[in-house]
Amino acid sequence: MKKLVLLMIIGIMLSISLLVGVSYALWSNTHVQEGQGIVESGCFSTDFTEVNSISLNNSYPISDSKGMSSTPYQFTITNTCTVDAKYEVNFEVLANSTLSSNYVKLAIDNKKDILSNYESKTPTIEGALSSNNIASGWLKPEQSITYDLRLWMDEETTLEQGEGKSLSGKLVVVSVGDKPETAVEFVESLFANNLNTMNNDDPDGNIRYMGADPNNYVKFNDELWRIIGVFNVKSSENGIAERRVKLIRDESIGNFSWDSSDVSINSGYGVNEWSQADLMSLLNEGPYWNRTSGNCYNGENNSIMECDFSNNGLMNDSKKLIEDVVWNTGTIADDWYTIYRDLNVENYYMSEKNINNGKICDSSEFCNDDLIRKSVWIGKVGLMYPSDYGYATSSNDFLNNVCLIVPIYAWNEDTYLNCYKNNWIYEENIIQWTLSSAPRVSAATIVSTIGTKEMEKHVSYYHAMNPFNVKPVVYLKSSIKIVGGSGTAQDPYTLD
Repeated sequence: MKKLVLLMIIGIMLSISLLVGVSYALWSNTHVQEGQGIVESGCFSTDFTEVNSISLNNSYPISDSKGMSSTPYQFTITNTCTVDAKYEVNFEVLANSTLSSNYVKLAIDNKKDILSNYESKTPTIEGALSSNNIASGWLKPEQSITYDLRLWMDEETTLEQGEGKSLSGKLVVVSVGDKPETAVEFVESLFANNLNTMNNDDPDGNIRYMGADPNNYVKFNDELWRIIGVFNVKSSENGIAERRVKLIRDESIGNFSWDSSDVSINSGYGVNEWSQADLMSLLNEGPYWNRTSGNCYNGENNSIMECDFSNNGLMNDSKKLIEDVVWNTGTIADDWYTIYRDLNVENYYMSEKNINNGKICDSSEFCNDDLIRKSVWIGKVGLMYPSDYGYATSSNDFLNNVCLIVPIYAWNEDTYLNCYKNNWIYEENIIQWTLSSAPRVSAATIVSTIGTKEMEKHVSYYHAMNPFNVKPVVYLKSSIKIVGGSGTAQDPYTLD
């Protein structure tokens, strides 16, 4: 089928009306307020201010790059009252529209998708054909947020689908005065309507974000972190598991050893017991924890380097948000050397929870420490697990579970390249430490994204003394709330 955009090239002899046969009738706005203030003397309202209005007339299908370069329709929402405000911005297609929302691209800030793919809502305008939630978040009193919105006809729209049709819509700001939800409740409430960017596929039903770039950004420690998901974790070995939000820093804090040792211990290659590891100390009691400078380990034989975390270490206010929890630190499967290429995501997840605490020696030269291994550790700052990386994938070309069924090692194959390409934890050309250790006495697991023959894009292991990337991971206290933001990198969630 011919697309309208092709008419611009080959249809000069045709009627001009065919070239401009699709138009949009935009905009009018409405404001909807539901509920009342949460304090007796309070009030609640949301101001909606248009800065730049747009009208898409004489439109034809264009590429996403052209659509994103167009002048945005900008609007600002302000909480003018004394209570925290939860808001939703919905786009409602009016009854007089003849162009399907399946053929309209909508971008709000840097998030773009087919209009009909946004979360469906119940229309508030009488007779509206549909309503889709395009943004939401919390605003504190007097706080404002400004959005840039763009619309264009999807370049895949054909002549038959778009000729002579129009779309008329309204922006609806729905404001609900309510107490902010806890971070756990907030993430759980998103899950049911965001199955394309969230899953609960692990055996314990933990909720996780997945895909190439989901809206899971959060401002923590005055930096960008990301929400891995909501997990059942304990505060003590004999305690009751509670749901807590798990965060990972968006950027690495640098390249450091998991552990190093004197040349007389395991030939200087380190010891793979997290409770005494050099990296554990750095994150939980050393320069990173204390937001100061000092020495950090970065090679064999206790090699050290100067490190300065005076600008990016943990701040005192951030430490107050972190919960002490039980982290699983058991050694992954005793025969890991022979089976790790066959392990899929669930295999890793179950292995991480095992109680293996022994060590396998391949020679006395690399295996002469006398440290007792443990299968759990209680603390505040850890690392991601191999399974966190695995469950963050969402293949666009397969059924959602294909990448979870095949071994992670197979993600290197051409057939399964989307498994790591559509994975928000994946970062090209770096190696990241994970918390899990391998049976080898001086080895810990890594997520490698360097596509060389020696170290390809998969989960593997390496000697603990190697300086690889470190992205701290924490669990938030169950009382912490999400009080603002929409989860994008430009407008991350905010915590209180």
